[in-house]
Amino acid sequence: MNWGVGTAFTEQWRWDLAYSYAKHTYESWVTNQFTGANNTGKNVESAPNQFGSSRLTWTPTKKITTQLEWVKMGSYWLDAANTGKYEGHQLWNLRANYEIQKGISVSGRVMNLTDKRYADSAGGTGAAPTLSPGLPITAFASLQAAW
Repeated sequence: MNWGVGTAFTEQWRWDLAYSYAKHTYESWVTNQFTGANNTGKNVESAPNQFGSSRLTWTPTKKITTQLEWVKMGSYWLDAANTGKYEGHQLWNLRANYEIQKGISVSGRVMNLTDKRYADSAGGTGAAPTLSPGLPITAFASLQAAW
């Protein structure tokens, strides 16, 4: 299930929300015929059920746009046997764009605004998880010219 909704409160303010829910399970998977290890019906590892985002956009003039974004990734199992779980994370991002003149603009963004520690990906088992760290607070700037 996926849905999104957005509305402009005024010419300067807009709010958008997106949400996705999916359930990923193994239909039939016996992993070891001798021991009877069976993952049938268990959740697929590294597949979060929920993902969502919300954006508040402010456009004070036709040349300036700023946006505050909240992103949530839900929890997911670390392994096919569902023995350990990554709890998911929430991040805040900030973006801004300024059109200097027609065809020339400068923009910037700060990702992971609160410098939260999170996993970009996670795997392994509950006893021995392997977490790939996500980026700390990171700033980007760009200059764009179009003709």
